[in-house]
Amino acid sequence: MFKLALLDFNSWLHAQGLIPYSYKGFRVDSLGRLQNASVLDVINHELHVLGNDEYSHLGEPLLLLLGEIPSRYAVWVTFTVDDALIYGEGVFEVDLGSHPMTITEDDDSGFLVLKSKGVDMLQKLWK
Repeated sequence: MFKLALLDFNSWLHAQGLIPYSYKGFRVDSLGRLQNASVLDVINHELHVLGNDEYSHLGEPLLLLLGEIPSRYAVWVTFTVDDALIYGEGVFEVDLGSHPMTITEDDDSGFLVLKSKGVDMLQKLWK
């Protein structure tokens, strides 16, 4: 759909503002989740309800496709248990899969990550 003949999928992801996330991911359960939402809905909630503006680097073609990916495939995580404790108690490690991508990061050591299953869905939509 948005594919350019000269770009492979990973190059396209990079051009759209996503970078590989190659760390463990930790989070707390107290962080809510939008029900029946897409990853784009999560981004719009962050922008328009919470006032977070860390999304200007994302390309419009990517945002349109993220509207097709269920929000359960995106998760806020931190690199360390100590960083996750900023957000509450009950820290656990999140299974991100083998090739997750960073959507954005905040000023409190948090990273919004698209899990590998979400990346796989994105690649199918991209074709």
